[in-house]
Parts: sequence; C-alpha cells; structure tokens
Amino acid sequence: MKARKFAKDLMIAITEDDAPEGFEIIEEGDWVQDHKYQCREIVFKFEEKCYSLNESRSGSYHSDWYYESDDWGDEVDAYEVEPVETKTVVWRAVA
Repeated sequence: MKARKFAKDLMIAITEDDAPEGFEIIEEGDWVQDHKYQCREIVFKFEEKCYSLNESRSGSYHSDWYYESDDWGDEVDAYEVEPVETKTVVWRAVA
C-alpha cells in the first residue's frame, strides 16, 4: 500500500467534514460497530489522487466519544486508493 503523510490538522478537518482548500471529500463511510469501538473510512481527493483515511472512536452515544485522532502525531498516514467495480451475487427466495 502506498502511504502519504498529511498534517494532523488537515486530516482532522477532513474527519469533521470540512475539507481544506485543495481537498475534496469523495465518500464518508458509515460508522461500523465493533463492541465498544466504531470505525469508518473517509475517501478524499488531493492533487488528482484519492486517499483513504481510517478513523476510530470508542465510548458510547450515551456518554462521550474518545476519538483516535486525539492521539495522532503531527503527521497522519493516508493510503492511495482507486475505485474498483465489483459484482455482487445475492440469493432470493423462489416464488
């Protein structure tokens, strides 16, 4: 995987749906539950390339969330991605 480092403040703006100039948010995934943790993927475009940023949090909507981004260093890795078309097969009952 091809990683590129971005400044922490830029990536936090992306996670807050506030793309800085030169960035475009392409897709924000839904939060996926894994016990007391949740994670999501955000795909953004910068300089004609797309990157994936993973964000996670722990806690509960009944209390405060603790975001992993609070522990990010000065630079954050985002991975270059490209769209891939897939075919999905599902099963349905026969009438």
